[in-house]
Amino acid sequence: MRLRLALFAAVVLTAATTASAQTSAPSQAPASISEAEREAFRAQSSNTGAEDLMSLVRQTYPEDYLAFETEMITARKAGASASDLNQRAYKFGSDIRRRVEPYVKQAPTPALLGFLRSQTEAIDQMRTVSARACYEAVELGGVSAESVKTLTPTIVKRLSLEGENRLTLALKGKANPVNREAPSAEDREAAKTAFLKIGGDPDWLQAISQGAPRQQSDDVRCRSALAYLRGILSLPSEQAARLAAF
Repeated sequence: MRLRLALFAAVVLTAATTASAQTSAPSQAPASISEAEREAFRAQSSNTGAEDLMSLVRQTYPEDYLAFETEMITARKAGASASDLNQRAYKFGSDIRRRVEPYVKQAPTPALLGFLRSQTEAIDQMRTVSARACYEAVELGGVSAESVKTLTPTIVKRLSLEGENRLTLALKGKANPVNREAPSAEDREAAKTAFLKIGGDPDWLQAISQGAPRQQSDDVRCRSALAYLRGILSLPSEQAARLAAF
């Protein structure tokens, strides 16, 4: 169960966009799940530091969370494999992330950039154990389920906090949306200049811009991914916010 909640916690931060978005309906009625079983399921989140995140998801999307919880408990009682349960958790986390992402991008500038700084720090922390997870977070817009499994409990707890921060930011964006223009050519050129100044790999940036395969090593891709984020953060706030939101 610890890994399943770790997958959920991490995916709320950086869910791979190719993952399926819809959780399946529970195979048994909710009434077949006792309150004690639900409490035991929720208690598992404390093992990964995801208790606050799971609580916030439950408060924000109560019906969706209840269906997810019911599905997980029912599947486990029916003898589902660990792989199957992990995938169910990953799908649910992917769905939540996609639902909140538009509101994240509409968040007030100070909050949006504060989150980007914190997220950059979390990705840099991932770098110490998995260069692949580091670059996936930027290249794919999310960390794959395979990479999540390589992360340490300490980093998973940090990702749980970032997941909570993402959802909190989305609620701010929903309450007070900021409608930003798309980045201009000047914005993108400024980001490129900052990226190169920090030491990002120009071939990596070109491949990213064109959607082409990356040929660089994992370490170079990771360093370039971080340089991309740090380059944006080095720009004036409104310019950085436009780039961060698109």
